Amino acid sequence: MERDKKYTAQVRIAAFKSAAKTFTSQDEADDWADKRVRELRSQAKRGGSRRDVTQFTVGDLNREFLADPKIKGQKSFHETERLIDWWTNKYASSRVLDFTQ
Repeated sequence: MERDKKYTAQVRIAAFKSAAKTFTSQDEADDWADKRVRELRSQAKRGGSRRDVTQFTVGDLNREFLADPKIKGQKSFHETERLIDWWTNKYASSRVLDFTQ
């Protein structure tokens, strides 16, 4: 008895979260991956991706975090903001990829 074969397609494009999905045929996996790549590239052309992540700073990260409506809506937002501001004041210009503190 032959086992059911599974084929996993993976898509990795800079500035986007990687994605993977498993299919029962190689053709389905290839079709899904091709479609996903086209979607992400189209989104990037429309400005849907963030700038080069290698230049993203701790200050950028902190500002995006504090701007998130879910974070702003928390009861503890002002305390969170105070704590994040400490990190921003101390390390704002440090690139996230280089940050080791």
